[in-house]
Amino acid sequence: MLENDIRRLLAYHIISQVGYMVAGVGMGVFGTAAGEMAINGAAAHAFCHILYKALLFMGMGAIIEVTGRSKLTELGGIYKYMPITFWLYMIGAFSISGFPLFNGFVSKTMIIQASAMWHYSIIWLMLEGASIGTFLHTGLKLPWGAWFARDKPVCEAREPPKNMLAAMGITAFLCTLLGVYPQILYNILPYPVDYVPYAPGHVVAMCQILLFTFVAFWLLRAMLHGTPTITLDTDWFYRIPGKKVIRFCEGPLMAFASFMDRGTMRMAGFFRALPPKSQTVVENRIDNAFHVTLPELLNFEKTYDKIKSVKVSELSFNLIYILIAMLLLLIFILFGVVMK
Repeated sequence: MLENDIRRLLAYHIISQVGYMVAGVGMGVFGTAAGEMAINGAAAHAFCHILYKALLFMGMGAIIEVTGRSKLTELGGIYKYMPITFWLYMIGAFSISGFPLFNGFVSKTMIIQASAMWHYSIIWLMLEGASIGTFLHTGLKLPWGAWFARDKPVCEAREPPKNMLAAMGITAFLCTLLGVYPQILYNILPYPVDYVPYAPGHVVAMCQILLFTFVAFWLLRAMLHGTPTITLDTDWFYRIPGKKVIRFCEGPLMAFASFMDRGTMRMAGFFRALPPKSQTVVENRIDNAFHVTLPELLNFEKTYDKIKSVKVSELSFNLIYILIAMLLLLIFILFGVVMK
């Protein structure tokens, strides 16, 4: 809840939505009404999730496109410059939160209903609780921080290009269409659907949850605003060790490099201080070492010939020993046969 990056916020929330689908598949025992309801709910929610999550990412992408900012602490106060983008985004937020008349409601409640049919009270409670977190996170905190948290914006803002608005509008229309006419979605599910999403009990329960979530957010909105920090996840494995590597490079490694530089400069100064004749002698010895001695040491052909000759001689002696042993063995065998 304290994440500051709008892209990471939406990306993290994919986990909870996939959790609904996994729960539906887990309860999907074939041949039972509750199992078929769970499988249908998982399939429907996967379909709906593609739509509303795409709409949410497009909404945040529009903000990044026109402002160049992706941190909640760098946004706010841009509603009057981007009202169309805001309301298109909110259709996606209402959908993912499970508001009635949007596609998330007609798919999410199927999975919740399946848990109730199986009498899995704990799973039912967890699924309902996830709806609270979804609305608090994606439907309230993120749009509030991005559009309303300040009186005046700290960056320039405007509506995105028309092609981006058109893409968001089409996706928002589909989210609303499937929410108003869920039978379009239910007709393509794996099993026949015997479920009425807009039963009074479903609608009232979901509205109560979302209403009290809004009240809690409004009272605690100052505490839930983004903070200028980096929330570590799997990036811990390269951020924390990476700092230590950088410190090592800046500390001991640079000290060693400086030591080598000083030593090289001292050696160069020593050679400069020698008389001209001594410098010539030293240069000749160095030249002789690199052009005569070193090539002899690195003459691999001669070295290989020596090693090869040694190995051949050793091999010859080994063959002689083997032949003597075989001859003695043959004598013992013949001696035994004769004695019999």
